Amino acid sequence: VRSEDRCELFAVAKDADKVESPKVAVWRAALKGWGWETMYRDPVPHPPSGFVEGIMIDDHLGLQLLPRLQSLKETLAQPARDQEVFAASGKAYSHAGLQAHPKKAVRRGVCAKVWGAEIEGEKGLVGPVRSRLMALGRLSSEVARPGAIDQQTLDGVLGLWGFCAQFRRPIFSFLYEAYRQQGPGTAEEPFRLSTGARNEFAVLACLAPLMPLLSRLSAALKESGLDEDDVLDEQDDWRLSIPPALKEGPWDFLELYSGVVKSSFFGGRRLAPRPPSEGVRTREHLLRGRVTEKTHQIRTSLIASLEEWLLPQLPGMTLETLARGHSDVLSDWLEEYMVAMFLQRRSRRAAAETLNALAQRFGWLRSSLAAPWNLVKTWEQLEPVQHHPPVPKAVNDALVVTALLWRWPRMAALLVLGFFGLLRPSELIGLRRQDLALPGDHFEEDVLYIRVPHPKTRFRAATSQHVRVEFPGVATWITLVVGTTPMWRRIWNGSWASFKLRFGALQTEVLGAVTFLPSSLRPGGATFLFRYWDEDLTRLQWRGRWKSFRMLETYVQELGATE
Repeated sequence: VRSEDRCELFAVAKDADKVESPKVAVWRAALKGWGWETMYRDPVPHPPSGFVEGIMIDDHLGLQLLPRLQSLKETLAQPARDQEVFAASGKAYSHAGLQAHPKKAVRRGVCAKVWGAEIEGEKGLVGPVRSRLMALGRLSSEVARPGAIDQQTLDGVLGLWGFCAQFRRPIFSFLYEAYRQQGPGTAEEPFRLSTGARNEFAVLACLAPLMPLLSRLSAALKESGLDEDDVLDEQDDWRLSIPPALKEGPWDFLELYSGVVKSSFFGGRRLAPRPPSEGVRTREHLLRGRVTEKTHQIRTSLIASLEEWLLPQLPGMTLETLARGHSDVLSDWLEEYMVAMFLQRRSRRAAAETLNALAQRFGWLRSSLAAPWNLVKTWEQLEPVQHHPPVPKAVNDALVVTALLWRWPRMAALLVLGFFGLLRPSELIGLRRQDLALPGDHFEEDVLYIRVPHPKTRFRAATSQHVRVEFPGVATWITLVVGTTPMWRRIWNGSWASFKLRFGALQTEVLGAVTFLPSSLRPGGATFLFRYWDEDLTRLQWRGRWKSFRMLETYVQELGATE
């Protein structure tokens, strides 16, 4: 079976119509004298018999190339030179009183792991053993992490990559700084790798799972009627113009030039940052401030209610006139308006948002609103804020188990993510699979990362935030539930109302009543992790993305007392 892999161990000659170097010409002449035909970049020469053999210590290996017939059985039944060679070697063993090992006495094996390589004859693939390659990728990820390493370990890892890269020589292009690292003293003395070397090992760790697929690059080029030399530019560098057959491949484009990666695409997305898209700009975008569209609508409605209340009190005076020329009068009337809202049993949040809206529209009033804000603070003391009751971990575990029994796996996954990820309901419902970095997506075991693309505090803190979940077993279990979900799909496909309905149904089954809201998952997880982490408030503040340490301190105290 002819190999389609581009193992370059024996790739020494080019086609006759190409300009040959003296070294290539010598090899071609020597092989021609032996009666062998060479093909550029094929893994082995092509003798007339199609048979190549070799001996390494006590292992006798033969490779027989056979024409492909209709079935694999008919292909392997063809007589060839390998049968004669191993029949003769069997007679020689008997004559010398030797006996071949039963596990090594393999004849016409299609797949084999020999001499550190894995051969799949039917598919025509040759490369390093996959299990060892994955272990090497994992080891490379550890080397890429900040820390110390000794020269002996570094040489060992580089030696392993040197062997694996022989099957696909462009991999050597990623090893530049790594070969220039030298320890300060003995082989066992630790030292630190340079940033460039660690970056190279990180790239190799990412490429390790893809190396078995690189042979499909050559196969796709052949299917498109192209050879790798046909897609090189005039400078003979690796600027591949990708044929249509590769558009669905693992690499859309990989440019290598003089051992340096210049540009890379993966999965159709450019890895380098792009400039922001130019959207439509209007005056309202700036005037409404750093708030969402919904908040802007609420504040506009509150300002309209204030103007409607002021109209009979001050005929002929508008809100803008008071703000620009009579700020002290406006402050007095705002105090009266706060009292009116309190007596009308309006919410304290509406009163606070009214003052925020005024400060947003008329910025110079911020220093003149102290008296109305004092009334709002007094209001808060009279009617303290009631935090959402925290869900105990035992209750949340029972809800998760019930959801699994009812075949609601995504509901169960959201309960776990909301509890251990300290997520707000709006952040939880909007999660997609691409927002979860599962253990298979990075190099840390049993660790889950959650990207929060639209956090509640995006106008006051980081616009895009993330959460690390490392509670034992959570990341592995989430992988089982949502690991096969497409990247673009939401974890929860239903509406917010349906989520609340199911959350209430689970509580009715477990507790006999609806005691908690979806917003109780975040305080429940905060209370549990505060105790689990030995009351480490700094760690909890970072994981929960609380901006104020003092607010978190009060929050946890009140939640602990409530629970």
